[in-house]
Amino acid sequence: MTKVTVIGNSVLVPATLEYRGNQTDIQLLLDTGASWTVISTEIADRLDLNLGSARKVQVQVVGGQVIEAHMVTLNSLTVGPHTKNNARIAVIQHTGPRVRYDGLLGMDVLRGLKYKIDLEKQFMLWE
Repeated sequence: MTKVTVIGNSVLVPATLEYRGNQTDIQLLLDTGASWTVISTEIADRLDLNLGSARKVQVQVVGGQVIEAHMVTLNSLTVGPHTKNNARIAVIQHTGPRVRYDGLLGMDVLRGLKYKIDLEKQFMLWE
């Protein structure tokens, strides 16, 4: 069972990222509409990721706009009891008002995992 934070219709899931000995705990917005897990450049800086050498890709966001992202491979991404080694994720520059999460938890991580969310008690039960 993983404690989550529910704000309105948003579910924030705690995750741990690791890259070359650097580790950081973050909050990801559960987004079943996102193909990829995404973090902000602020989190990439915390992990000391070198975005200059990362592959640039074009990603389409809600509303159809296409933006540039950097694809990086982390040593691991852990959410609940599940760890994905050599996790490929996208890094984007956050613009706009400040938000309460550090990125999106996408289907690249969620696919194949069985879970239930209790919005009232604010937890995620993994099967």
